[in-house]
Amino acid sequence: MNFIESLKMAVTNLLSYKMRSFLTMLGIIIGITSVILMSSLGSGATEKITGDLNKLGVGNFDVSLDTSVDNTKNRHRLQQKHIDMIKNISGVEYVAPSGSSRQRLEMKGFQNFTMVFGSTQETFDIENTQILLGRYFNSSEYRKNGYYAIIDNVTSAKVFGEASPIGQKITLKLKDIGYKEYTVVGVFKNPVASMSSLLGGSSPTLVYVPYENYQYISKLDEKYHDSLKVKVKDPNDLERVMSVTSETLNKEAKIEGLYQSVNSSSGLDQFNSILSMLSIFVSFVASVSLLVGGIGVMNIMLVSVTERIKEVGLRKAIGAKNKDILLQFLIESIILTLTGGLIGIFLGTVSTVIVSNILDMNPVIKVNIIFLSLTLSTMIGIVFGVYPASKAAKLNPIDALRVD
Repeated sequence: MNFIESLKMAVTNLLSYKMRSFLTMLGIIIGITSVILMSSLGSGATEKITGDLNKLGVGNFDVSLDTSVDNTKNRHRLQQKHIDMIKNISGVEYVAPSGSSRQRLEMKGFQNFTMVFGSTQETFDIENTQILLGRYFNSSEYRKNGYYAIIDNVTSAKVFGEASPIGQKITLKLKDIGYKEYTVVGVFKNPVASMSSLLGGSSPTLVYVPYENYQYISKLDEKYHDSLKVKVKDPNDLERVMSVTSETLNKEAKIEGLYQSVNSSSGLDQFNSILSMLSIFVSFVASVSLLVGGIGVMNIMLVSVTERIKEVGLRKAIGAKNKDILLQFLIESIILTLTGGLIGIFLGTVSTVIVSNILDMNPVIKVNIIFLSLTLSTMIGIVFGVYPASKAAKLNPIDALRVD
């Protein structure tokens, strides 16, 4: 008996028991659906949580003064000369002073602590800030009494609703200064809003103000900076530029380890690793149902062998070889699991799209997961079908024909 004949016979036998075949496939269908759904949602969640945050940190690093080092006096604090030195380093694209403080935003019907960031035009280039409405600060607004603000879109929706905030006033309660009104000139996309919404938390309130104004309200000496943000031209060159920057500044100060360069995305890399491990773990748990499905296939195939003992005996009596019987039952097992796998892939894909839309995130369905699912389905059919098929092939035709 050739392969085509065995295939036809296997299909005919499976179609003779449609309900039983479907129930046998159900475990595989659920298993494959779960694996695809969990792995795709895990990848989608990772992309949603870290997507905007990664844009902030790719190719960026922060330069700061290590205050634990001895002799860290004012003359060593970061200032304009350090910005100029870093700009002259090969591979550097932008350099900007950086600083932030925690203030309180108080509006009618809305009160919350907010992070106020001092920004220059280079800050927006470094952080890839996405303006959704309005504009960046213009050159005339970069001054100590430049009470202008760019707020995040989540805060804008909470404070102003659907009305445009451009030209409207927000009130900040500043430490040691009191209440000050800021004119809103722009709205930017909150980079942590996706993570907060997915994790069930509230998004932080974020406000950009001109850097000169930030120094003034924070009562900082305008000559010095808390830290510097640097963007390199090529992210692959980041480690070299970081090393050269620290070496250059420390050499000028003649104090080893005084200035530190830290990758802005170092924390994000660890967070990404944690999310990836979590996604793998969830997919592994979902794949346990495949094992259950495989056991179900083996059980039904054993039942099928018992029911068809006389058929096997008759076929062997008229010349069928052990390998022919083995092949037929093995094909039946593979058809069951492979069909269940294909249905599971379809349901998993559809479920991923539906759930992703509900959670407001992009569905991420990887081709390698689909390929792995098909491979697993086939392997389960072979592994769990070998024993029943082997048992059928080893039946003695005389004993089999005597069975009632």
